[in-house]
Order: sequence, then structure tokens, then C-alpha cells
Amino acid sequence: MKMKWYDRLLAALCALVLLAAAVFAVGVALGPFRSALQSFGEASGLVLGIFGVVVALIALRVLYAALGHAAAPVQGQESVLIKTTDNGSILIALSALDTMVQRSVRACAAVRDVESRLLATEQEGVRVLLRVSFAPDSVLPEATAQIQREVKDYVQTHAGVPVTDVQIFVEAVGSPQPVRVE
Repeated sequence: MKMKWYDRLLAALCALVLLAAAVFAVGVALGPFRSALQSFGEASGLVLGIFGVVVALIALRVLYAALGHAAAPVQGQESVLIKTTDNGSILIALSALDTMVQRSVRACAAVRDVESRLLATEQEGVRVLLRVSFAPDSVLPEATAQIQREVKDYVQTHAGVPVTDVQIFVEAVGSPQPVRVE
């Protein structure tokens, strides 16, 4: 997983703070910083408590960034594995799969317009998210079921990539074209 820029910054800060804490702890243990700690007096406990809370929050954020997204779809992934052979791996770009999905959906006569988005899943498959505008008088339950079947079959047959699901959001149902009387 690629970490975002602020997660990398927090990881670097966390490492620096932990390094400073380790040097300070060694200094207190060996004596050079022992007098500095005593000069803070009663406030030293409060300062160390706040310091500990800040370091703990940064560490938790870094852990979440590093481990927290394991079960989610791989959003930053640009390709999907088709298969692995003795000679290497065969990958297909999500943009190529998107072109295939668009072609499949536009083949349906009831479709006026379509926007698609593909998400790679953990199981080396894809989820297809569609926003579709239909022609007037379309029978939506039949048209959407047909699109789901055809997209799944087309991508799995032609690309060899499993389609986990095809979600359709009906964005619009077009109004009939006005009849011109001249």
C-alpha cells in the first residue's frame, strides 16, 4: 500500500520523536540529562505526559495508515492480474477494462449515456460501478439486469478477469424528443 504524503510525514516525525526520546532516556539513565529533568520540577511530569500522549497519537495514526486499509478494495491499483505463467505475470490496466465495460454498456439500445468506474479488489477481480442514463420508455428492471449480465460476461470472457459485482445507479431517464410540427 502506498502511504499518503501526510502519513509519510507523520511516520518520519514519529521516528524522529522516538529517536529523541531514546536519546533523552539514555541521557537520563547515564546522568547528563538527570539535572535537566530535575530543573523542571513538578512541571516535568505534565510535560512528559503531554509528550507521551502526542507520540502515542502519532504512532496510532501511522499504524492505522500502515495496517488499517488491508480489507478495503485496492483503490490506488492501476491494473489487475489476468494470470501468472511460467514466463511471468500478465496484467491488464483498469483503463483497458473500463473501455471494455463502456463498449458493453453502450451496446444496449436503452442506454443514452454511461459513466463507469472500476475498483480492483483483493481477490484479483474488479467491481464495476456504473452511472447510466436511459432512453425514454425504458423498462429499467430488465435493462439494468441485462447490463449487469452482459458487462460481467463480456469482461470475464474477453479479459479473463473476475467481476465481483456490477452496481448500477440510474442517473436519468430521458424525456421524449419533442415532435416538430412545421
